[in-house]
Amino acid sequence: MTAELDKPQLTWHEEVYGKVPTAEHFRTAEAAFQNFAATHANMRDTMLETGTLEGDNAQEYANRAARLALGMREFCRNTGVDPDIATIDVLIGRDEKYLRAWQRASALVEAEGIEPDVVSIKTKCRELWGKWQLTLDAEEHAVLAEARGLYEMALSEGHTDDEAQELVRDIMRLGGRKTEKQYITQAGAARTLDILDYVSLKPSLESIVASSRKFEGTCDQSMSDSIRQLESEMAEVVELRSFFDVHGGEKIDSPAQMVLKFNTIEDFRTHITQEANGGRISEGEYNRFMQLDSLDALMAYIQEHLAFECIDVVVAAAGVMHRIPANVAAAEADARVDRQRYAAALEYARDALDTYGIAATPRIIRKAIDTAEQGMPALDWEHAIPQAVALLSNEITYAADPALMVSLH
Repeated sequence: MTAELDKPQLTWHEEVYGKVPTAEHFRTAEAAFQNFAATHANMRDTMLETGTLEGDNAQEYANRAARLALGMREFCRNTGVDPDIATIDVLIGRDEKYLRAWQRASALVEAEGIEPDVVSIKTKCRELWGKWQLTLDAEEHAVLAEARGLYEMALSEGHTDDEAQELVRDIMRLGGRKTEKQYITQAGAARTLDILDYVSLKPSLESIVASSRKFEGTCDQSMSDSIRQLESEMAEVVELRSFFDVHGGEKIDSPAQMVLKFNTIEDFRTHITQEANGGRISEGEYNRFMQLDSLDALMAYIQEHLAFECIDVVVAAAGVMHRIPANVAAAEADARVDRQRYAAALEYARDALDTYGIAATPRIIRKAIDTAEQGMPALDWEHAIPQAVALLSNEITYAADPALMVSLH
């Protein structure tokens, strides 16, 4: 099991296009983010007024979230972050940070004479936790994967959830498996994590939604609380995105580049000092940025941090999705089918290109999909791809994708 976790896996981009640069992965994730953000903005008022969405709107929201989840997976893997492992860590960390301390935090807030609502209790939980992310190591993730397999087998054999969890505990105990993790929070509290408490967690969007339903039910969180949390996470992505541009290549097969907006690390430090003084970034974030000593270190930090922030957005979106009547499994399946349109068009792109460039192919296929959908029957790739090549060949330089201008109200 550990060997499987350590084995590098190809991203979808790599399977379909071959090796592509980080900027191309980011463009896919950003496009999914922008589409999801637009859908959220369009449906935000309705969700606040009614607490839900109806019919096609609910499914469209889920479909956009599913495409965001797929898009961020490619970018995460390209930056060295395994999205499956990171998602499980985020979900476990959320429960350990908040649910484990909820009653104590509520009592502390009340003792301070503050109304113990969701915001004040969560704030106190964060104080008790500190600014850090709990992670399981490879062996602990392997134990969890083994336990999850046993749990799912027990459910398939007709056991109830409680029976399945108890059966897993008995089997793991008899096998002498270590299932507890001792850790100390950044705030200094010693705790014990029981890995088997999390056997039902999977990195699929459907599982994330189920976990969020349980988490937010325990916290008595409202739709407005969930939307506030989601928009806060989206704002983190927007902030990081503001530090760089995406420059296209000068030729059709030239790779895109992520280019920082700062000439020196000192320029960046001046910028974030102004941001901190204006209350636009937290003290903790400011301190982490100030520890970076070069533009290369800054870019590496931004890419990895963006990957985790994308995961946080998906998890936060699940807090909204469990409140709307959408078929999440169908949304995931539809997103995968939609993505295969690119793979289906690849053979035509390779034949149509005089010079096959790894960076050009995703852009050509995206342009071809637009071309084919604008009047060509049945996505006629044989005619759409050459038209897309001709359109792109006339462009000397590719403009950067527009900045994420998301109205967060």
